[in-house]
Amino acid sequence: MNWVRFAVVAFFLVCGIAVALTAVLGTFRFKFALNRMQAASIVDTLAMIFILIAMTVAFGLSWTTLKIILVIAFMWTAGPVSSHLITRLQAITDPDLDKHMSIEDLDAPKKEESEE
Repeated sequence: MNWVRFAVVAFFLVCGIAVALTAVLGTFRFKFALNRMQAASIVDTLAMIFILIAMTVAFGLSWTTLKIILVIAFMWTAGPVSSHLITRLQAITDPDLDKHMSIEDLDAPKKEESEE
């Protein structure tokens, strides 16, 4: 039974590490800051899920598991918030942002509404 547990833990840890490495490669591969932020912020959530599952299986339900869950809950809260703030700063301060992407004004009326 210990081999099955080891195999499950190893599988989820390898998956978590592979997803984290994908985020690192995406961060270095993309040239634009907003693309880098997306690669870093979206993929780390999936990596944390895999690692949480692996640690829960490895330690069972204990205080260690509760501590891991609390740390990951903090990271799930802080990661997207910090990514959003950095992305917003980039969007506000970059004068050439329209060269990299199309920006829609959400307050402007849509074409279909203005034709009527």
